Amino acid sequence: MKFEKGVSNMATTLAERMSKFSGSPTSALIAKVAELKQQGKDIISLNVGEPDFGTPDYIKVAGMKAIADNFTKYTPGNGILELRQEIVKKLKQDNGIEYGLNEITTSVGAKQAIASAMMVIAGPGDEVILPIPCWVSYTEMIRLAGATPVFVPVRPDNYELDLKAIEDAITPRTKAIIICTPNNPTGAVYSEESLRKLAELAVKHDFFIVADEIYEKLVYDGQSTSAWRPSPRRSRSAPSQSTDFPRPMP
Repeated sequence: MKFEKGVSNMATTLAERMSKFSGSPTSALIAKVAELKQQGKDIISLNVGEPDFGTPDYIKVAGMKAIADNFTKYTPGNGILELRQEIVKKLKQDNGIEYGLNEITTSVGAKQAIASAMMVIAGPGDEVILPIPCWVSYTEMIRLAGATPVFVPVRPDNYELDLKAIEDAITPRTKAIIICTPNNPTGAVYSEESLRKLAELAVKHDFFIVADEIYEKLVYDGQSTSAWRPSPRRSRSAPSQSTDFPRPMP
């Protein structure tokens, strides 16, 4: 390579993948709401999926104690051992599923977990099924991985999964489906029957189920069924403590 004096030889363009997805509308609305509130406007924000109460005191105290105890050094990439042990217990007690420690990892929220799952599951030429309406960020995570989102509407009568439409959308390029139950934005809680039928499709056609279950504790008229239970080895799930017990995330 020939370098010329006074001429920059550094490429200043971004990677091609950056042109294939857009920013988060949720984050844009958070910024807009903050701007309007600063102007003195009386705003009720309905754009963020979080409870309307603060972080419980015992969580705040534990966080402050960890800092005071200098628990601030690097930790294993998949999470500290004690935390993963508690996750194993939680899955067994709350969801009736047994996983080994080597099958558990942690992340900075469910968004990172799902985005990371897309990066290792899907790539250029692959397809990922998305029941819609859905959380806006799923689409961009799929595109960032280089794959193509395939949109399949849910049933209009009860917002349940339309399993016939999902089966019709499956092709040899299908690598995964992303579901959210309890659902954002519809509030639907997918039945155990529909999740079992979806698991059967996943086994038959050899694709992953990526289950976003961050609202699993926000059910008021029954109990939600985890997508892990029908097919624990084919499902990749992302529960989140920051939604059930709000606290600031990095």
